[in-house]
Amino acid sequence: AKWSQDLKEWWVQGAPLPWQKTVWTHLVRPAQGAIPAYSAIARFAADTGKEEKRYTGEPGEKIDIARGPYLIPVATGSVLFLSRKAGETIGFDLRLLGSDGVLAWQKKYEGLRLSVVHWDKVHRKLFVGVERRENNNVVASSLICIDPVQRKEEWRSEFGTKWPSQIASGTNNIYVIRNVPGGAKELIALQLKDGVLLWKKDFTSHDIR
Repeated sequence: AKWSQDLKEWWVQGAPLPWQKTVWTHLVRPAQGAIPAYSAIARFAADTGKEEKRYTGEPGEKIDIARGPYLIPVATGSVLFLSRKAGETIGFDLRLLGSDGVLAWQKKYEGLRLSVVHWDKVHRKLFVGVERRENNNVVASSLICIDPVQRKEEWRSEFGTKWPSQIASGTNNIYVIRNVPGGAKELIALQLKDGVLLWKKDFTSHDIR
């Protein structure tokens, strides 16, 4: 091995993210007695393994998404990630960590559950499917397009009670599988630039997997 790094009580979670001459890594320190678990993001020099920067979240914070990558490269060495309180499924933060290891931008999404996350590395856009539930029934959902370079929410397409479960992006369009109450599914196409619905196809006699 060219180099190794002893992280002591920290564990590596997910795949490391190489970026030019550095490597970003998602770290987790398990709870120890009364001390809560911690999550962190560290950057190492690719040639030497020297730790250059480390961002540590709040006690009990979980830098984690169930349906997407842990770390997303943005530009000039920045990384984008989603964070939430450990053990909670409602509410999350979208955060941008600068190349200096300092939190550069964040946006809170309170009262919403993540349903799907898709990073379009060609257009450098993050698509986040969210839903709001009452008595375990979806009462509202939407697809959000985020431009992390400009640090803003670019558009939001409202889906009502049909929640997104899978996303794929093309040259000009984005394609979404929506779950429909009752068990059916829909395939829809939206314009990538503004989220306007182009067409939809219902699937009631057979399933999409």
